Amino acid sequence: MADYKKRWTAPGSEIKPFDHFGYEAAQIIFDALEKAGPQREEMVEALRATKHKGLLGTTVFDEKGDTLNKIITMTRARAQDRSFPAVN
Repeated sequence: MADYKKRWTAPGSEIKPFDHFGYEAAQIIFDALEKAGPQREEMVEALRATKHKGLLGTTVFDEKGDTLNKIITMTRARAQDRSFPAVN
C-alpha cells in the first residue's frame, strides 16, 4: 500500500477508501484482456481462471465469479468535506 500511495497520490494526499480496489480490478481486467483478447466468452473464461497476485494479495474467483478475498473496509462519512475516510 505504501508503494501504491507513493505512486498514485499527490503529495500530502491520502488514498481514498476504494482506490486500491479499482486499481486491482483494472489490473485483473488488463491481464485477462492480454490473455484472451476482447471477445466476451474468452474474457469470462480467463477471468474465471484468474489467480492474480497483486496489491491486495492473491485474487481468485469462485464458479459464480465472486472473489474469494476476504477484505473488509470501513469508512466514515464526513459531511463537512463530503469525504469517506477509512477507519483504522
